Amino acid sequence: MVAKYLSWRTLSYALNPILFYVAYKLYLNHRNNDSNSYVPSEAFMFPDSGIQCPYMETDRGCLSADCPYTHTLQSITRLKNHVKSATRTLDVCVFILESNHLLDILISAHKSGVTVRCITDSKDIPSDVRRIKSHGIPVRFDTSDYLMHHKFIVIDGAKVITGSYNWTKSGMSTSRENVIVVRTQDVVRKYAEEFEALWRGYGQNKTNKTRCSGFTDRFYEGL
Repeated sequence: MVAKYLSWRTLSYALNPILFYVAYKLYLNHRNNDSNSYVPSEAFMFPDSGIQCPYMETDRGCLSADCPYTHTLQSITRLKNHVKSATRTLDVCVFILESNHLLDILISAHKSGVTVRCITDSKDIPSDVRRIKSHGIPVRFDTSDYLMHHKFIVIDGAKVITGSYNWTKSGMSTSRENVIVVRTQDVVRKYAEEFEALWRGYGQNKTNKTRCSGFTDRFYEGL
């Protein structure tokens, strides 16, 4: 009996370090998974509080003691920096494309080798859209009876920028707008899939209504 007790006790002593090691490895894996799943997001608002000093985006900075411009980072600059960060792809799906600030970045990205694609609504095609098309950027238009009211950008398949902000001057300076930047891959994937579906659908140049339109019409008949 004593020998049996000692054998079990010896075995428990031998197993303790092994169990501790396994538990520690499980803890490390759990901690690493938690840190990898944390993906920072951002949010910023329009209109900006002022016009940012143009020298704020240069190496020299602003040297004027009585500069009339603001020296805090403005929302339009943050948005521009995100769009500029693209190295492979820029998929732009925005209701109205009129902001020269952002369209110039698309043109520069296209010239540098980034694959740029744009989707916008077809009800009013401004000269700004014709300008980016003239530089070789493919643009597809909503040809359905509904508004293409999305406002999102998928950058390198790694992050999505969305919110209420339209690419217009009023959206930047006179409207209350919001923008969020999301890097959670499940969310980014949903936006990328929506862009691809619209890109394929609008590439067919059909003028019929979008999918499920009959159901939608019946649903809203009594409202």
